[in-house]
This record gives sequence, C-alpha cells and structure tokens, in this order.
Amino acid sequence: MFKKTIALLLATALPFQTMAAQTPRSLKPAASSQRVSFNQLAEQCGSTVHPDTLQAVARVESKFNPFVIGVVGGALKKQPETLGEAVAAANKLHREGRNFSMGLMQINKKNLAHFGLNYETVFHPCKNVATGAAILQECFKRAGGATQAHLQKAFSCYYSGNFGTGFKADFKGQPPYVVKILNAARENNQHQLLAYNVPAINPTAPLAASGRAGKTNSVPVTPSVYFNRTPPANAQAVKAVRAVAYQPELRQPEIPSYDDAPAQPNVETQPAKPRAAWDVFGEF
Repeated sequence: MFKKTIALLLATALPFQTMAAQTPRSLKPAASSQRVSFNQLAEQCGSTVHPDTLQAVARVESKFNPFVIGVVGGALKKQPETLGEAVAAANKLHREGRNFSMGLMQINKKNLAHFGLNYETVFHPCKNVATGAAILQECFKRAGGATQAHLQKAFSCYYSGNFGTGFKADFKGQPPYVVKILNAARENNQHQLLAYNVPAINPTAPLAASGRAGKTNSVPVTPSVYFNRTPPANAQAVKAVRAVAYQPELRQPEIPSYDDAPAQPNVETQPAKPRAAWDVFGEF
C-alpha cells in the first residue's frame, strides 16, 4: 500500500509465518498526540531513505493514513480511524486467514515477525516508516544501488517482490505502479501531514524540510524523480549506514489494494469491475 526505485526485499515467496493474534495490553491514548509532518517522521524514523522518496511511496500506498489496512482479494467496508480499531481489524483478518498489509507503508503481515512487529506496533507511524524504509533500501541495493533506473526497479520490488511487475499495468489503460510513484513525487510537500493525530514523535521539533543534502545515509535522488528540483550533492552512489540483516526470501508478498481510509474488520469482495490492484479508489 514515492518513487525512486526503492527496495522491497526481492526474493522467493516469504514462507508463511504463523502469528498468534495479539491483543495489545493497553490502547490508552498517548498523553500527547499531534498531526505529524510526514517528512519529520521520515527524517527521524526512516533515515536510510530520502524523505521525499518515502513520501511519494506513502502517498500511493496509504494516502498518509497510519491505520489503513489493504486486504488481498478484498477490501474493508470501513477503514479504521483509531489504533484500537486498526488492531481489532487486523486481529479479525488474521483469524479469518486473510492476507493483508498495514499502515503508512503498507507492511505485509508476513513481514511482521522478521521486523519484530505485531498487529499493534505495525500501526505505530515511526516503526511502520522505519520498516518500509528498510525494505526499500534493500530493494534499491539489490537493484544496483546507484542510478535512477535502479531506484525505479526498487519501486517495482517494493510493490511485487521483483524488478518487473511494477513496470506493467495491472489492467489495460491503467498506469503501472512505478509510474504511480513517479507521478506521486510531483505532489511532494515538505509540510505534508498524516491523515490522523498520532502519539507525538517529537512535539517540539520543527517540521523537517525535504532534500537532506550533505547527509550520507539516504537513498540517491536524481532530477528525474525530483522533477527539476535540485538533488542532494551526494545523489550518486550514496551508501546507507544502517545495515539490517535480511532473510534471503523476505519480500513484501502480494501487496494489497491501496486504500487510504482506515477500516472496520468486515471484509467484502471487491466489485466485479476490473481494475488494478493498487487502484482502490477507482481513479483510473
């Protein structure tokens, strides 16, 4: 559920990992909550990837909704609007044996155990963005890790687990996933906020501006993705400083529909009208 080829963990299908439905001990609202700036969140939690790249991906995957759930082969009748609703919906879908992805970066349920997440923590914006960034970074690395072409392959990897599917339209007349990301990057806004209030990340920190020139731990960004905006000075061959150990078969399996509104547990079959898996809004 931003686009510079980022990297979904390219691999063979992730072996299904049975996860016991988990009920959080406490869902009491945090003492402090706020409308968080997405770029501020990306700076603090996903520093291995440029915040503009993450913003473009999140725009396509979740429309910045931290509680959204995308169901493979279905859709929630109503997306959750609170952490409690999101956790309840995820647990219900788990009991029903459904395949689904969650949160800002649409992290698939099969990747939770690998990243130490559960059906509550995956909805925490910082942890969700950090996980998405790690997956994108690995995809970018596997794609070659240097050029715009590698970045676009990484987007395909994030979407499907391979370097080809994201370049193909799911249905005739609809743009491929990679094109959706590139188009989304045109709408990047350094003051973009999340759709809902979330526990404060750092209430006193200023909004983070995009374009972190001078840092050496971001995914390269080139003019074709910045769309005539000045890229960082280190745009070519930038190395990530945060290393993460990955299982070779890890990937984002079967990314579901990219709904942007949170939802209630009840699942209904998608309408018969053919449309791309990512086009949950029927825009194309």
